Amino acid sequence: MRRLTLPAPRLRLGRIERYVLIQQGRSLAVALAVIASLVMLIDFVEISRGLGSDTDLSGVRILGLMFLKSPTVILQLLPFVFLFGTLAAFVGLNRRSELIAMRAAGVSAWRFVLPAAGAALVGGVLVITVLGPAAAWGDGLFQRERARISGAVPGTGRQEAVWLREGDDQRQMIIRAARQDRASGRLLDATFFIYTTSPNGERDFSERI
Repeated sequence: MRRLTLPAPRLRLGRIERYVLIQQGRSLAVALAVIASLVMLIDFVEISRGLGSDTDLSGVRILGLMFLKSPTVILQLLPFVFLFGTLAAFVGLNRRSELIAMRAAGVSAWRFVLPAAGAALVGGVLVITVLGPAAAWGDGLFQRERARISGAVPGTGRQEAVWLREGDDQRQMIIRAARQDRASGRLLDATFFIYTTSPNGERDFSERI
């Protein structure tokens, strides 16, 4: 008596799954292009107004800094890319009555839902393992370049200390900063010297922060 052997099941996408993945991929590409363009445009303007206004940076240099900074922001917005892209794909399928035709033919809803979920899972793993570390490396390089550019004064290579004073008749605070970040306007390595006015009108040193 011969024993019947059943073939092992193969994990293979059918035509419906492949079609849904193609439609989702197109929608994701459009959503990613729109969001990435907006992010890079904002970063380009920000770098141009920040670093470009204080130092003589060429357009190519600004583009290079933008490509180092933008991927981190784009990765943070990837959940919205998947959300809007997937919604747009299914709205398009429904508008063309393709989802209705699939359901009328007896196709399970899982056959066009699971491909989208699988694509989101694969994208998440790819972001965590590859894209995330690469974007973090690029952002770190951008921060170092920005600090080097904003902290330099033409001809000296070093920025002079910044001194500020504020307060009233009873209390005065003198601020000394080793340098200033020209892009954000923040004071770096700042020290605060606080003076108070005694009852006889003399200014006495109180504390240092």
